Amino acid sequence: MELSSENAQADGSDNIKADAHTKRLVRALEQAYGSPWNLLWRSFFAGFMRALGATVGYILFISLAILIAKKFGVFDALQEMWNSLIQKLPFTTPSQTVSIDPALLKYLNQSQ
Repeated sequence: MELSSENAQADGSDNIKADAHTKRLVRALEQAYGSPWNLLWRSFFAGFMRALGATVGYILFISLAILIAKKFGVFDALQEMWNSLIQKLPFTTPSQTVSIDPALLKYLNQSQ
């Protein structure tokens, strides 16, 4: 029985210490930000900037991957594979195969 009462007293003192630390933290935050709205605004702005940075990073990564794939001719190989697959399918005829618009083909050839 004494063990459980000692544990209860220890838990109570821990809760009091935690409450004191929490109050101290709240006071420090209020002093640093002035009001809760400043804290909310700064947190929102930080989250928005983090999302914007991630978006820009993904765009740069995808652009670089496309550029490298274009330099190695990956898209040409994929086009050949796609055309051969379409021709091998039983429901297509040679007149139904996918063709690239001549203007797009000219643009792709110029960029190489």
